[in-house]
Amino acid sequence: MVTCTVAITENTKAHGCLQVIKKSHLMGRIKPVLRGNGDVCDPKRMEKVIERLEVVDCEMAPGDAVFFHANTIHGSQGNHTDDTRILMHCHYNAVSNQPVEEKGQKSHPYIPLDKLPDSAIKNGLYKSGFEDQTGDWNWYTSDFGANSQ
Repeated sequence: MVTCTVAITENTKAHGCLQVIKKSHLMGRIKPVLRGNGDVCDPKRMEKVIERLEVVDCEMAPGDAVFFHANTIHGSQGNHTDDTRILMHCHYNAVSNQPVEEKGQKSHPYIPLDKLPDSAIKNGLYKSGFEDQTGDWNWYTSDFGANSQ
């Protein structure tokens, strides 16, 4: 599996840019633990990882992208500016590598992509997750926007 992060707005250290731990993907998968409202790598193990491996700041201009192995430890610090930091985070996985669903984990099975017409964005034939935070999250309506507002 490959992960890609695309900067929509400027992402500097002050904005809390993406950080990756160089070569951390070679350690294999580290089982996450629940911290606050999200999963993080075990903090005790992370202390040792940071002692041994380099943390790389991925400062990006709008449109820049970073591709990395899905097991690469990554995260970001807080945004210390008045600007909004916006990223698009994508995961790419082979159809043959279906996720294994563990207790309490919601996985997303493979769903084939439907090709939209070139005019889809211009004509508003989609529903953004930012515009509709309720129910199932879908980038476009099944009827390609007939019910869009």
